[in-house]
Amino acid sequence: MPVDDSYAISLSTANWAYQIRNADNSSDVNDITITSGSTADILLVVSVPGSGVAIGDTDSVTVTAMSNKFSHLVVNIPVTTTAIKEKTYLTAQIGHGDVVNIGLPMNPEEQYTYSQSIYHKDQINRLGLIKTVKYDYNGTQAFRDYIVLYMGTTTKKEFQNNSDWLQYNELTMVYSGLMQATQAPGWVRIHLDHPSFYNMQENLVIAMYAPTNSTDSGTNDFYCTHSNNRVSLFTNELLELNKKVIQTGAVISTYPNLMIDLIGIDYYFDISPPIISEANVPAGGGYQYEFQLNNRGLKDDTFDFMLSNASLAYTIFDKDGMAVNSISMVSESTNQFYIQVVVPEAGFQLNSSESLNVTIVSQGNTSHANSITVTTFASRPTTEKLVPIADAFGYTSLVPINAKKGIHLCANHLYT
Repeated sequence: MPVDDSYAISLSTANWAYQIRNADNSSDVNDITITSGSTADILLVVSVPGSGVAIGDTDSVTVTAMSNKFSHLVVNIPVTTTAIKEKTYLTAQIGHGDVVNIGLPMNPEEQYTYSQSIYHKDQINRLGLIKTVKYDYNGTQAFRDYIVLYMGTTTKKEFQNNSDWLQYNELTMVYSGLMQATQAPGWVRIHLDHPSFYNMQENLVIAMYAPTNSTDSGTNDFYCTHSNNRVSLFTNELLELNKKVIQTGAVISTYPNLMIDLIGIDYYFDISPPIISEANVPAGGGYQYEFQLNNRGLKDDTFDFMLSNASLAYTIFDKDGMAVNSISMVSESTNQFYIQVVVPEAGFQLNSSESLNVTIVSQGNTSHANSITVTTFASRPTTEKLVPIADAFGYTSLVPINAKKGIHLCANHLYT
């Protein structure tokens, strides 16, 4: 029968510094207890030396978990870290509003406050390591309060209701300490204890928890901006964040003005998810899969395409329709590219499929790569039928028409 167990967590010898931390990144751990049928999260934090390490250098460590009740139950997890080059600070400001009396990101006049706000990735439009966050204070009077700051990401554009909080295991603690403001309007700066890498794949969520029972003047406020979406949740209840937060607080269509400082990355890219990655293609026809390549780095780069072995004929085309093996892009730009597949009339079994894996590698940082997969299903050739077509003078003629083909030709993807 299932039993509760505890596990000893250890690390192999490595050249760089590693720490095993608890889920909210507040303390080191070397042992963890898990009840039967449940899971637990831990973090592996690595510090890359500031000198003696070149861009692209790697270091590996193995995380070992061993059952304390059944010593033969051992799991080894290898982890490899690659050093990338840091750049100077970038700044992103989200929100320029002057709305007050909202209680975001915290309310100095309340004993306890907890809030979460969603910042859309298009508003941030920056990629890198977040080192500092700043909030826009009205400067009514000086105040100080103990806070805990968390960060996470989400695909949500807004919160649906007051049970839609991101939970404790979906966030990482990045700061715990005093938040201090002087009696002057301006940005209140918070230097993160644990910088957080943001890659623009999802929206950013910042949560602020003020668990002390101190209160300040009710006129102390942070400036906020109205949104068309319900992007914030706020409560003044004392919560235990390690327990599920539901049915508490209010959903608000406002977010606190925010400024974040990031360390940019010279070479970094990603690929936007395709609309279609699988297609039925008739024998004797072809298809073009469309993708978007995003150079998020601060430097121009060239990206090489490598295709896995395949039976069908594949070609990479750039946005101008030229067959290519690589694409060059300026910094912080996007480009379309296409993977064309041709299914022969004979020699490839009908109703069978083939998957192609395409690996894309940055020339600026050859250790940075992304992969995509497309799957093609071979179908029977579509049949043509003759239909009468009238011209402008009223004459008619029989023209071969394929309705299915015509639909896909409008999309400029499927052809026969």
